[in-house]
Order: sequence, then structure tokens, then C-alpha cells
Amino acid sequence: HHDRDINASKNILAAGLAVSVCRATIRPEQSKSVKAGAKNPSGKKQKPKS
Repeated sequence: HHDRDINASKNILAAGLAVSVCRATIRPEQSKSVKAGAKNPSGKKQKPKS
């Protein structure tokens, strides 16, 4: 089991380094409240993004 864990950690490290070298940005998923049309700070309802 340890060999797989070590191999997995090497793969994760390599992927993380590749992302940092490419300066790729990772956007988190939009929150459910925004998808549901929650009001923004100005009090206006936001349009759901399609």
C-alpha cells in the first residue's frame, strides 16, 4: 500500500508544480446562493449565469 501512496503523492506534487509553472488560475465553483439568484450587496437580484 505504501508504494501507491508514495506514487500518488509524487503525481499530486508534479501536478501542483505544473499548475504553478503555467500560472494557471483555479476558480472555485460559484456558490449555490448566487446560482439561486441571491441579492447582491446593492439589494438588486442577480441574473443566474448560464
